[in-house]
Amino acid sequence: MIGNPFLFRAADARRGSLSETRRFVNLFGVPALALIKNKVQSIWNIPIILMSAPGAGKSSLMRIFSTKSTKYIYETAPSGGNQKELADWMEELGVFKDGKPYALGIWIRMSDEYHFQEQGNGHHQNGLFCSLLNSRILLSAIIGICDWKELNMDQDLSRISLSLKPQASTITVTAWSLWGAENGKKLYDKMANLEAKLCDMIDDPFWEGNSPELSHPGLWSLDLLANIEVMVDNKPFKFRPLVMLDDVHELTEKQSKFILSLSLSRQVGTPFWISLRKHALGLESLLTKQLDKGVTAGRDYDDIDIDQNQRARAHFNKLALEISKLRVNDVASQIGTLSHAFIDFISNNNSDTIFLNNLNEKVVEEIKERIKKAAGSDFGKFRELIEEVENSQEEAHEKCRRLRNLEVFIRREVTKSQRYFDFHKFDIRDLQKYSSKKKYGNAEELFLAIEYNLPYYFGASRLFTLSSHNILQFLRLAGGLFEEIMVAMSLGKDSESFLSPERQHAIISKIAKNFLDEIPRSVRYGNEVFRMVQAVGYMCRHETYRPTAPYDPGVTGIAITMYDLDILEKKAKSGDEDFLALYRVIESAVAHNIFHPTTNYKCKGKNFLVLYMNRLLCVPFKLPLQKGGFREQKLSALIKWLKSGYSKGKNDTGQMDLW
Repeated sequence: MIGNPFLFRAADARRGSLSETRRFVNLFGVPALALIKNKVQSIWNIPIILMSAPGAGKSSLMRIFSTKSTKYIYETAPSGGNQKELADWMEELGVFKDGKPYALGIWIRMSDEYHFQEQGNGHHQNGLFCSLLNSRILLSAIIGICDWKELNMDQDLSRISLSLKPQASTITVTAWSLWGAENGKKLYDKMANLEAKLCDMIDDPFWEGNSPELSHPGLWSLDLLANIEVMVDNKPFKFRPLVMLDDVHELTEKQSKFILSLSLSRQVGTPFWISLRKHALGLESLLTKQLDKGVTAGRDYDDIDIDQNQRARAHFNKLALEISKLRVNDVASQIGTLSHAFIDFISNNNSDTIFLNNLNEKVVEEIKERIKKAAGSDFGKFRELIEEVENSQEEAHEKCRRLRNLEVFIRREVTKSQRYFDFHKFDIRDLQKYSSKKKYGNAEELFLAIEYNLPYYFGASRLFTLSSHNILQFLRLAGGLFEEIMVAMSLGKDSESFLSPERQHAIISKIAKNFLDEIPRSVRYGNEVFRMVQAVGYMCRHETYRPTAPYDPGVTGIAITMYDLDILEKKAKSGDEDFLALYRVIESAVAHNIFHPTTNYKCKGKNFLVLYMNRLLCVPFKLPLQKGGFREQKLSALIKWLKSGYSKGKNDTGQMDLW
């Protein structure tokens, strides 16, 4: 059986394994580096903060700059292909110089291992945290130098000579006098012993948090890397340091604030990147992109909002295509001569083909009968228009599409408060005028799919849309589809029948339902967020399937005025329980990519915060995937939804079942 390459999370592979580093680089999607290229003027001069919801690719974007990754890229670039393209990008970004690795990428992942700070006392809390980080930063630097120069860690460390430049800060000079050494062997031993002592101390159940002799005054290792001369075999070793702290959100609140404050302090002389999930930031920071008072993005620091950047459709689609190609290539030997382009395994039938095979003259007659009932006593006004629409198309499926659109038009006209005179006869120009005003198009396609149980969520284009600009979400969907493809391969099926639209729709629907059901466990304030998502989903479904389709092709979001947002923030900060609960839900949903925010959206003379549902969450509620349709909600209504869910209107008799 072929292993599913889409289930491999590249950035989570073991860091010490050369084979896993190779696999990580081989699977890395080069288009992701465009996010760094946009900040090429900042990445070496001011701290960089990478932020996103889970699964957007922060760790991969850091790991590709680690010394093991850049060394492997350098070694394999002559073979061409993906590695050659990566090497060219590294040169352009300043990671390589004259075709060779130049940036010493130190990638350290944060975890709950560092939570021992809470045991410490007073100023020693940050001091011990800094000690452990300093030791690991310098150990990683020495290991990186050995990797580049192919030195044996057990025998060759003494070949590395170290000396401090005169321009180092006073704190660094003092720390170096205590912890520094003139060669790699001695420095490595000192830092390894320091790390071991700290780890033993942390594991000691009787430790009371007092160890001032091990406490460091700050992250002096950052300044040291910018002000140290390195010689290997008495020859200068030139490098550009790059320190990357990944998953800062995994630290305690005090620790993450310390690291974030350091990033914004204008006191870091070494290229310094941190990554964190958005839930570590407040809603105000997420919406305004203002991380602290008195600091300015682009001047004091720069941020890379991966979610926001990947919402450029062309960029995400290109990245997803590249990643899927690399993943399929990973099992190339097992699929033989079959195409290695993932989308070639997905049926490219469009809705026209689905309708052609399923919508016949019987359906035409059913829709005509509904139109007659909808028109009621006004049928005579529409008779000629109905005949004109019916006679304009020869194929039954096209008649169905046009007639379903006409049905919506007629329902709108007969429910208008201002009616035409009885002698008015509607013609094709009236229908064309209505159709031309539809901003996003085609509710009739969704309506027909639902009414006649036809697949809707299938094909490469909708697969990319359903990923909601999140690589992990794309891998999850692609993995579910590829699982079926692997079964088809093992049974020797023809590639044309690997994955029909019906099977794609069924698989995607199941994944989407699981995604929804996981919210209580995977998201902060998960039960409350789940309740809100259900309420919003039911509301969107109710509005989307109104007979007159007023928000063609449908509603997929809510909005509150910016004025109401200000009220919500103030009341939440004052401790009002209802408003605080709602504020937390919106904050968590935005941070976890459940809702996609658009601030200051102008509509009908008001400015709104629009919250669109994650596209994958549209599936359980049978919603369209286009953005555009939303409904304004009052804070009181949202608070009510949070407490007791969405209540259907008195005229809504539609079923609220989920796929």
